[in-house]
Amino acid sequence: MSNFSLRGALSTLALAAAVTAGPITIQEAAPSKSGYSIKWQDNFSGAAGQLPDQNKWWLGSKDHWNEEWQDYQARNKNVQLSGGNTLQLVPWKESGTNCKTNGEDDHPVRNHQCWSSGRVESTYYFTPAAGKKTVIESRLRFGSNSAANNQGIFPAFWTLGEACNGEQPGHPTCGEVDIMERVNGEAVASGTLWCRKGDCGQTSGTGLANNDWHTWAATWDRTPSSWRDQTLSWSMDGREFLRVKGSEVKSEESWNYVAAKPHKIIFNVAVGGNWPGDPSSSTQDGYGAMMEVAYVAHFQSN
Repeated sequence: MSNFSLRGALSTLALAAAVTAGPITIQEAAPSKSGYSIKWQDNFSGAAGQLPDQNKWWLGSKDHWNEEWQDYQARNKNVQLSGGNTLQLVPWKESGTNCKTNGEDDHPVRNHQCWSSGRVESTYYFTPAAGKKTVIESRLRFGSNSAANNQGIFPAFWTLGEACNGEQPGHPTCGEVDIMERVNGEAVASGTLWCRKGDCGQTSGTGLANNDWHTWAATWDRTPSSWRDQTLSWSMDGREFLRVKGSEVKSEESWNYVAAKPHKIIFNVAVGGNWPGDPSSSTQDGYGAMMEVAYVAHFQSN
């Protein structure tokens, strides 16, 4: 067993120290919803220290967006099952000035520091069906670090259009739905809609009083026949905090990219970048900075 696998096997103890006062709690699977069927889900079952199911997830990413610092690694130091039916994405500060471990040399080491972190992208693509409601939902929590020790830490739960995989039409025209983003451990998280520049960009935040478990969801309502009357809404624990109507997006083409074409599901913990700013000398890595996911599911109305 490698050192990282050993770390994974001991993740229960690490979590007890970093996140909770007691032993790890086995998390529940995706709940049933009246009037809906589950089309796809992952409940992250498996032994502590294992990687998530790679039939369901691509691990890591070579994308470097927004001047971020991290290198996303496909290893269980950064991406692992907890043994309690959860997925943990953990950022770590790496030592040395030549600390890249993925063989890539296009990501500069900043201020003689670099970070590794975790990112997973679903191999599954969902398409909000005409005449139906579609819900992408996840229950997740954050590590125990205080805001004072979270400068530069940027967890996110989002979807990205399949059209983003090619050079055309490019981002953000291809469509992005940020279901939950949180920077610097602040007491607020936000949702945002991205499409062709000038056509959308609606965003709103919701108060986040703690790092504990919350349920985040985006709901596409394509039951109206006219795209102008269709909606996309964001919620935390069932409380809606943002709603965008098709008519608020400036073209049917842009609406279709965010509401009628295939999207994949992404979880990641970024470090640094244009929005959160650079990590500081007080920023702490490890399990206290992680994002932990209990389940993710695609629901469709019957």
